[in-house]
Amino acid sequence: MLLGLGSLLVGALSPSCPPTCQCYDTSKALDLSQNALAELPDGLLAPLVALRVLKLSDNLLARVPPGAFRALGQLTELHLDGNRLEELPSGIFSGLGGLRRLQLQHNALGSLASGLGGLRRLHLQHNALGSLAPDIFTGLLNLTVLSLEGNSLATVPAILFAGTPGLLRLSLARNQLETLLPAGLLAGLPLLTALLLDHTRLARLPAGLFDHNEELVRVGLSDNPWLCDCRLSYLLNWLQSFAEPLIHGQAFCAGPAALQGQSLLEVPLCYVRGCGHVCLLQPPSLGGKRGPAAAWQNLRTRICVAKGGVGDCC
Repeated sequence: MLLGLGSLLVGALSPSCPPTCQCYDTSKALDLSQNALAELPDGLLAPLVALRVLKLSDNLLARVPPGAFRALGQLTELHLDGNRLEELPSGIFSGLGGLRRLQLQHNALGSLASGLGGLRRLHLQHNALGSLAPDIFTGLLNLTVLSLEGNSLATVPAILFAGTPGLLRLSLARNQLETLLPAGLLAGLPLLTALLLDHTRLARLPAGLFDHNEELVRVGLSDNPWLCDCRLSYLLNWLQSFAEPLIHGQAFCAGPAALQGQSLLEVPLCYVRGCGHVCLLQPPSLGGKRGPAAAWQNLRTRICVAKGGVGDCC
């Protein structure tokens, strides 16, 4: 394995590349993807001090030596996606101040290394992240794209994105976010344009979640068990005020029964306005009698129980 890898590096430093290696500029970029590499010996890349793009995608790497990239001070892109990495050594990215794109998706990472510097794009989708330290992304002032899709996150710290004010696109899709998201989670992201929350098990979103995101135009909400009652009124008002139907049309109510299967864009807002009353979507029992027939003959009428009786909030 070492001999084969060494021959690839010789090719990367020579005017012509062997068939197994793609070199766009032999002194600037090296593609070792899909070479069944099971190890990356420490110091092997040390001669490539001018390297700017390194692709190690779709190999069999289970670990990376702590000093593997130490000599690559000019590196701007590092692709480690599609390997078998479960953890990264502390300080693995030290000295990579120019790194702008880091691809770590499709591994088995259960934790992240700090020192990510000036990254602009960070791809962490489809790993095994179950939790994140609140300050793990602190200092990533230039980060514009962050994908955490397809992990095992159940909760998200309220200040997780406080240090990423330049974020434009954020994906939390395909996690297990059954817990209500913090209301201030996105408060420090004034430039955010796209937020993906598909397949996250969320039933509600907190009021005020998008109050500081004036540029937000796309929110992925599909395949979640949305409970369309009063506590979803903030989201429904936000969606129906300006949302693009083609973008948000795949999100549907899972309950209550009267609205099951209804698109969030079509839920009558009178159903979910607070009105200062207790929300009900089924006729209440009034001593064995139903209230006035007109109050619930139309499913678009929401029933409220007030202190002195039954009233229509619409």
